[in-house]
Amino acid sequence: MNKKKLMALGGAVVVLAILAFAALKFMSAKEEQTGYIFDNKSNISFSDQAKARDLLRQDLAAAQARGLTAATAAPNSGQFANIDLHKYFAEGLEVGPYTLKYFKYLTKLFKDSPNMDAALKSVKDFLYAQLPPEEAERVYKLYEQYLRCEIDLMGKMKDWGNPTNPEDIIAFLRRIQDFRRERMGAEVADAMWGGEIKMREYAIRRGAIVKDENLYGAEKEKKIKELSGSMWGEEANLVEDYNKPYNRYQERLAMYQKDLAEMQNEEDKKALDHKFREEFFTPEQVKRLDDVDAQLAVEKKREDTFAAESAKIKEDAGLSEEEKQKKLDSLIDKTYGDQAEEARRRMAIEKGREDLIRQHEGEVQTQQ
Repeated sequence: MNKKKLMALGGAVVVLAILAFAALKFMSAKEEQTGYIFDNKSNISFSDQAKARDLLRQDLAAAQARGLTAATAAPNSGQFANIDLHKYFAEGLEVGPYTLKYFKYLTKLFKDSPNMDAALKSVKDFLYAQLPPEEAERVYKLYEQYLRCEIDLMGKMKDWGNPTNPEDIIAFLRRIQDFRRERMGAEVADAMWGGEIKMREYAIRRGAIVKDENLYGAEKEKKIKELSGSMWGEEANLVEDYNKPYNRYQERLAMYQKDLAEMQNEEDKKALDHKFREEFFTPEQVKRLDDVDAQLAVEKKREDTFAAESAKIKEDAGLSEEEKQKKLDSLIDKTYGDQAEEARRRMAIEKGREDLIRQHEGEVQTQQ
């Protein structure tokens, strides 16, 4: 196992995330109702998963704030080692909901090791510098199992192919977790990776509902509520409140695309959009967004007017080229005012681009 394989561990996570994103557009309502890998009966808490994302970052920042150095870390790690490792494990240093985050940190910490044996030795030294020997050995053995499992899994994933539809992607995630269960034991594997798998599964299923072009917004909201309850139980509301307001606003717009597309009146569309803004943003933020929209509307009207007037000038057969250019210059000054020179530069660049495209097309036709 060389340096490239160590670095590829992080890449495997990215691949899975891309596969999950690809599923959002294609998963059907029927597929959405298939059995869950982890439902609300599983002992996997959404709040734990949310906390795990920030726990290590906060610990390292706190260590730095206290002026601690990497003296107890492995050589050249450049990291702050003085954190309480016990919080990343359950009682007795058993696998807990935060263990995976810490093990990924260790892998990243020693990603520049020349091979796996060197990486494992660095991890072992690192742990023995922070824990009593018996505890350090227990954590190290668990990490070694984890690392070898993930490396072997990467090889298997290549053999399993590249799923392209959501049903296969969910099955792919299930197969990944089954492999880990076989290697690490179901209890350990589910405690370590269950939260990550469940979050990805939920993202796929929720995204599929949001992107369903056959459903109206209210129908999607109902389905998402049912999905959140089925997968997270009493923590369903936490899921809704976790994302940033802007992301929730954009998702709501996507959910109501069918409603918006069928609205004939632009004012009705704006009213619905404004309603969503008031739901997710403060009054001050809503006002700023409205002001931006108003400015964009003014600029669009100006551009539309200029395009119409300039087209008339260019098509006027009674004008010479020199007269057309004078009228266009006058129109630019009238339309753009103190921004006229900037507008001319932009138009010159656009014209140059169009000329290059026409020239290229002419060369291709000549060659043919």
